[in-house]
Amino acid sequence: MTKFRYALVESDSLSIAEQDAAFRKMELPIVALVHSGGKSLHAIVHIDADDYIEYRKRVEFLYDFLEKNGVSIDKQNRNPSRLSRMPGITRNGNRQYLVAANLGRKSWNDWMDYAEGVSDELPDMVSLDTYKNNPPELPEELIEGILRRGHKMLISGSSKAGKSFLLMELCIAIAEGRTWLGFPCKKGRVLYVNLEIDPASAICRFLKIYDALGLKMQNTENIVV
Repeated sequence: MTKFRYALVESDSLSIAEQDAAFRKMELPIVALVHSGGKSLHAIVHIDADDYIEYRKRVEFLYDFLEKNGVSIDKQNRNPSRLSRMPGITRNGNRQYLVAANLGRKSWNDWMDYAEGVSDELPDMVSLDTYKNNPPELPEELIEGILRRGHKMLISGSSKAGKSFLLMELCIAIAEGRTWLGFPCKKGRVLYVNLEIDPASAICRFLKIYDALGLKMQNTENIVV
């Protein structure tokens, strides 16, 4: 094989009508949809790979995507030289025929936009009744009464209101295990990302805040800039 343009998708576990509906619903980039003369449809799907390695990766993704969405696939068809049925030829007394051509998305990359939108990897929905007598354990508090581990917090305000210094004070409070605006903080490591000023100025700000707060620099290894 020198070209890796298409892959064969076939399912024997669904009825012909269910296969047809599933392939269309999932907007597979099908160049030809062929009735096998048996119990399956053969979908010839755009893969558009540059080489065999990329072909295998894309076919694995395609098959896994279909499996996760309720379409069991014959995985023997992952070979790039796998042949399909011949429209117009009789097989065991049944005619094979072309069902449709150029269905769904126009290319593999176009289809990936669809697939990534469907595969959002959101967690499963759970009934609140599940936790009625067994409430889940809450993550530990990083800022008592305000922020827990794994949660997010946004500080907003007008320009020059002091947001950067406030965040730096928070970094120090967590690094040293002290209070921030009167709220106790759990001691831990902090990553401070500076996208605003030059590195030297950012470092000097931390040093000046330590000095202004009258704190000894005992746990500065907990702050990574």
